[in-house]
Amino acid sequence: MDENVDSYVTCLRTLAKTCNFCDTCADSLIRDRISMGIRYKGYENSQADLLKVGKLTLKECINICCSAETTKGHMKVMSSIVKEDIHKVSVH
Repeated sequence: MDENVDSYVTCLRTLAKTCNFCDTCADSLIRDRISMGIRYKGYENSQADLLKVGKLTLKECINICCSAETTKGHMKVMSSIVKEDIHKVSVH
């Protein structure tokens, strides 16, 4: 995924303005586009998390996606650390 969540939301908001949607409609359509549009490897659980929330708001949707994005970054860093060779294990 080359585009982060904030950039994607900004693009969707810009597009929604050109359609002259009311604020409530725009928020719900943006939320739906985000929740149904997640197709990137590693974000499948995020889509499931979004679909589990009853009466999901746009703000909640963005927060869940940003958390997933941050978590994926942390996991990538952690996996690179774990892959380093371990030369000695000592028990104290």
